[in-house]
Amino acid sequence: MSDDKKPFSDPLVREKLFPDPASVFGFAPVSLEEALKDGIVAIDTNVLLIPYGTGKASLKQIRDTYDRLVKKKRLRIPGQVAREFADHRAEKLKELFQQLTRRRNVNISQDKYPLLEGIESYSGMEKLEEEISSKLVERGRLIGQLLKTIEDWHWDDPVSEIYRELFQSPVVVDPKFDRDELLCDLKYRQEHRIPPGYKDANNEYSGVGDLLIWRTLLNIGEQESRHLIFVSGDEKADWRYKSEGH
Repeated sequence: MSDDKKPFSDPLVREKLFPDPASVFGFAPVSLEEALKDGIVAIDTNVLLIPYGTGKASLKQIRDTYDRLVKKKRLRIPGQVAREFADHRAEKLKELFQQLTRRRNVNISQDKYPLLEGIESYSGMEKLEEEISSKLVERGRLIGQLLKTIEDWHWDDPVSEIYRELFQSPVVVDPKFDRDELLCDLKYRQEHRIPPGYKDANNEYSGVGDLLIWRTLLNIGEQESRHLIFVSGDEKADWRYKSEGH
């Protein structure tokens, strides 16, 4: 019997998931277009990290979008998202530093082939290699300056500066949950494959991040009684239905 077919320890798990069966037929969510008119927009960690792979023009568009949402009091960042961003931001900068370092370690072979001396194409090749080597030295110098810039960033990289300016209270929402109850719920959800979060059960945090974000979203909805759009790049099956790659 496969893992996905093992019996649940609680065979009545559906009663916990759907305590009011009549609401199964009565529920009808509004369209995304309708919710976007004045609904709250909550952002996932992977979305906050996107700007580290974009250019200046895209970064400005992202900033302007966040700025409009903040001014309309429609942007929310779950506390867990902020914490995960703090961790992953450093990894993004390390990746950038690594990629630039490896680009600097490029040189051109200038081995000599005496037998070919006197041949016009060989002389032309040597001249071109000298020019390329000179350019590579200059290129390495510029990359070194870029690496020094990254080294000197202390939470003042272009992305962090935007977030520091815009993501202040009440944009960041961090409700407090009972620790023991939360971990008990996490264990139950993972045992019974209740989304979201059970797909991350084997990560170093036992998948608690998605549950904290989910509970925060529910808290926001309860406190503000408004439509809520959660923007995420997560494609795991515990966040959305998937079939045939769709």
